[in-house]
Amino acid sequence: MTPGARVGAVIDLYDMIRAAARPADQMLHDYFRARKFIGSGDRRFITETIYTILRHYARLSWWAAQLGMDEKGRNLMLLWLAFGTSEDLRGIQDLFDGAGYAPSPLSRFERELLERAVKLEFIPPEMPEAVQLECPDWAYASLKKFFGDSFRDEMLAIGREAPLDMRVNTLKAARDTVLKQLRRDDFTVHETRYSPIGLRVQGRPAFSAHPLYMKGAIEIQDEGSQLLSLLCGAKPGEWVVDFCAGAGGKTLALAAQMENKGRIWACDIEKNRLENSRKRLRRAGVHCVQMQLLDDEEDDWVRKHKGKADCVLIDAPCSGVGTWRRSPFSRWQNLGPSLKALTKVQQNILQSAARLVKPGGRLLYATCSLLPEENQDQIEQFLAGNNLFKPMPLESLAQLPGLDLSSSHVQLTPARNETDGFFISAMLRV
Repeated sequence: MTPGARVGAVIDLYDMIRAAARPADQMLHDYFRARKFIGSGDRRFITETIYTILRHYARLSWWAAQLGMDEKGRNLMLLWLAFGTSEDLRGIQDLFDGAGYAPSPLSRFERELLERAVKLEFIPPEMPEAVQLECPDWAYASLKKFFGDSFRDEMLAIGREAPLDMRVNTLKAARDTVLKQLRRDDFTVHETRYSPIGLRVQGRPAFSAHPLYMKGAIEIQDEGSQLLSLLCGAKPGEWVVDFCAGAGGKTLALAAQMENKGRIWACDIEKNRLENSRKRLRRAGVHCVQMQLLDDEEDDWVRKHKGKADCVLIDAPCSGVGTWRRSPFSRWQNLGPSLKALTKVQQNILQSAARLVKPGGRLLYATCSLLPEENQDQIEQFLAGNNLFKPMPLESLAQLPGLDLSSSHVQLTPARNETDGFFISAMLRV
């Protein structure tokens, strides 16, 4: 593709993402799948540029409003070229020459705006703090209050690209063995900061065709998600429920932790997600997992298995604020329930899933959110109305050097821990 055609593709993709009620990563996958002729270098440029624009959406949109432009992909692309690259006005004009698949030539109005923009400061003092930090209005007050003095650092960390982490499947290999193999294969990789089964890889290499991945020795999983599984304290032979199992990432980690001994129930209300996890389970050599499709959190299956579980993990549906590094545009899309609706669902799930825990068993509640409304507030509300449970120190479930587990809950954050924003709380059934 010519440089102009690449820019044209970014513009088209942005407008498609804005118009569709689907996550950006799915749109990218479908876009390239329908255009197999696009080479790897072009794909890399298009992907990196579209994600860069999405990470700077609030700032670019603010400037578009200041300059009398709308938020179409063409205008945000022009502004990013002016503010975020080394292209001068002549270079930008060359990209918009209308040749082949390049965008149409600049209008006189666009040229005049660009002449102004190239002389301006991208983040001027008068730009509102929420815009500077790419924080949507609906989350701004809560996050600012929660983080206090570290609010700016945390929001800047959320705005950066997430690293690529993987979990070593200890059913198939040891971490040291995998680390040595990847280094022999010329990957730049090192051990994760807290997780004893994690590795962090530099760059964004593809692993789907690597022998270690194909034989199930590694799984792509953020270190924060690995820690959540480890903090369940699951032991061989136990009866464990992954109540919101999704695609099975934490189910796989629990199975390895339990050495494939015992029983894990992977429950979810989405049949496709459960079915998609079967292939991952086979590849990982896991055979201690049973799938259970639920109609809702009040499904009759819960009543039938009341008081049987040694451990119940609830990775509750949430706003996903803690994953904004990976899905930067999700903060501006309304693809699911409102925060008010989500907190009600979370409390219902907590109340229902807690019935599965046997006396002396443990209940783990987690979200990939940074909002107190979905985290600490939910635990306080649950414990206030349920005297069968009490807070449980996380250090009694796992020892993770460098991570303070003296409390019954921990909040992982991008700036402080270099992980996604996970909240984890442990409770004991008394």
